[in-house]
Amino acid sequence: MKPLSKQEEKSEKTRTQTLQATVDCFYDYGYANTSTKKIADRAKISRGAMIHHFPSKRSLLSAVVDHIIDTRITAFRKDIHKLKNADARLDSGLDIYWKHLHTKNVIAYHELLVASRTDQELTVVMKAGTRKFEERWTDSIREIFPEWTDAGPLFDLAMDVCQFSFEGMALNKLSHNAAQRQERMVQYIKSRVREIFEAAATGEHDKSVAEFIISHNIVTS
Repeated sequence: MKPLSKQEEKSEKTRTQTLQATVDCFYDYGYANTSTKKIADRAKISRGAMIHHFPSKRSLLSAVVDHIIDTRITAFRKDIHKLKNADARLDSGLDIYWKHLHTKNVIAYHELLVASRTDQELTVVMKAGTRKFEERWTDSIREIFPEWTDAGPLFDLAMDVCQFSFEGMALNKLSHNAAQRQERMVQYIKSRVREIFEAAATGEHDKSVAEFIISHNIVTS
């Protein structure tokens, strides 16, 4: 790859500063209270420089969603690769996933998801971004955890159990004793996911997994 010129390096740095500043503003102020001035001030660039790189609202939103997806998946993969105990990969992997749902980038992403309900332009961006994230996320999980790839439809079930349960819990911060109840649910979800993969590997499963297998005509080992 041809090395970047000094001007290209400067341009890329400005672009990255702007994207991270946008994430910071969404996290600190929320989507509705974020302005281009706040973003430019946080990035320590002129508003003109910002508009040069992102001439429209949609171009900025699309770029920041891509930035969040790249950052989130890169950070998750990095933490997973630090795992030393192969026998604890599932439990540790879910712990890492739960931890990542509380990072600034993911919280900013959820802020955009909520705001997209009433913002038509943002809806278009988030639909495309969510599809891109789920495709890349699934590909990454299959690559990182090759021992799960033979689970077939049960792999998809395990992914959905984790995603919808964990992300829903991460958004629910105001419930009474939320941290304690969430920890209990995390442990419960781990046990359910473990049972799903055991069913895929051995054909032995409890009633709820059995009912899913029967209703979807799934053949297990």
